[in-house]
Amino acid sequence: MLPIPQLILGGFWYFLSVERETACWHLACENHIECDRSSLDCDHGFGNYTFLNDYCPIETTNTTVFDFGMFQGALQSGTVASMDFPRKILYCFWWGLRNLSSFGSNLQTSPHIWENCFAVLTSISGLLLFMYFLGRLQMYMQWEASRQLDEAKKLEEYNKWRQYEMKAKKGKIHEWIDRNPRLKEKEKLIISEVNRMFAENKDIDAENPLRHLPMFTRRKILSHLCLPLLQTVPLLRNESEDALKLISCDFLKQVYYNENSYIVREGEPLDALLFITRGIIWTYTTSPAHRQTGCLKTDDFVESPPMCCP
Repeated sequence: MLPIPQLILGGFWYFLSVERETACWHLACENHIECDRSSLDCDHGFGNYTFLNDYCPIETTNTTVFDFGMFQGALQSGTVASMDFPRKILYCFWWGLRNLSSFGSNLQTSPHIWENCFAVLTSISGLLLFMYFLGRLQMYMQWEASRQLDEAKKLEEYNKWRQYEMKAKKGKIHEWIDRNPRLKEKEKLIISEVNRMFAENKDIDAENPLRHLPMFTRRKILSHLCLPLLQTVPLLRNESEDALKLISCDFLKQVYYNENSYIVREGEPLDALLFITRGIIWTYTTSPAHRQTGCLKTDDFVESPPMCCP
């Protein structure tokens, strides 16, 4: 809340404090024979005014002589007499803040009618500001509750969608395992890693989940898949198992070919060893005199450059 109400109320309190002090001066001047009321004006600053200390006591409160009421503090603190403007502003602001927040319950007023009217205005203003603050607070709480409810609904919808997505991806992963019979032995390991990654809200490619698995698990599965294939290659039969595991984990790459696409053409060099893990490859030559056709299936490999078409 901006400090405008406190400053306005404090400003009126300061103005009325000055008014009550000048009222006391005029009353004292009427009771003093040598005093001329016009001498209290700003353009008559000379004269003996020591009698004002007796009729308008500030340091020691004497309500029988003159009761300053709720303005006594402004006079005793020296705020009215001070020439320090920031001090006046700060003290008046503090007075307004203190009495608005307490609804003016601490004000000690005199019987003066306008002073009591100002005290009533202070109390009502504090109450209205408090009610306004409560209303704004209630509106904020309702808005916050509505926002949290919307977020909860969105989160619930997201969780439902996430559960559906995970269920669909798990189904595809099971299909991927079923298409690779050697993965059956590692199915529990794969599913446990997939569930852990789903719990961490990590995305997984259900068509090829192997590349999303942790490195240790991925190397373990690759060794399990590729080691038997490498051992069927005559050139690698004399290699150690550790060397074959290194080849399977670091050098073999998974490649997909669309149907009716050429892998390598006749006469082109084949600088790689191809293992068939899924599907069928047809091999044939284009020579009319020696046209040969062959079929390579899963677990076969290609090490010569025939014309291939899956």
